Amino acid sequence: MIALNEIDATIDNIALPFSDDKTFYKISARLPQGHDPRTAEVKISGRTQFKTMDTDANIIAQGISLPYFEPYYRQVTQAAIGSAYLDSRISLLIERNDLRLNADLEISQLVFRAYESENQIFGLHVDELLSFLRDRSGRLKLQIDARWNIADRSMKARDIIRKSIERSLKKTMIGNVGNILENALQKISEQGTKINGDNLEEKIKKLKGLFKT
Repeated sequence: MIALNEIDATIDNIALPFSDDKTFYKISARLPQGHDPRTAEVKISGRTQFKTMDTDANIIAQGISLPYFEPYYRQVTQAAIGSAYLDSRISLLIERNDLRLNADLEISQLVFRAYESENQIFGLHVDELLSFLRDRSGRLKLQIDARWNIADRSMKARDIIRKSIERSLKKTMIGNVGNILENALQKISEQGTKINGDNLEEKIKKLKGLFKT
């Protein structure tokens, strides 16, 4: 069940039947999450022409408990999350049925109950993936870009979003190659030729294997 409390909304220029005019809105609310003591906060602002559904909107969500939304995220992955909190900023643009979505995601306290297969998620080894993508505070940051024609019934949003996440994971890892190599060199200087039990050649092979997936 999803419910919103403490709703504060300002909506301008809405009419029935829908007209060619744009409706402007600014909405904030709190979202209880079952037995989780933390209440999420949601803010939506933008404009929509409801006759055509053309939209330009921004969505901010903070403190979303991903386990509570398992029926939704498992449309994209069969992995099961034991605990995690999501903060997100989403930009949504719809023009002539062409939807463009840009999302900045930040996940904290991430623990999995189950993976997709053999310790993998989105085709990548989970332990290696998370060790490379987490920042020093333990947070995982991703940016997702997706685009599709919402009038095309053959296109499934869950498939498009999954592919966008896969691209984002690989792009983020490649973008962090400098940090990875810097950390590796630091460990070499401290531990000699070994890095967490691997020699340098083995570590390089692991990195190459990740970027080939």
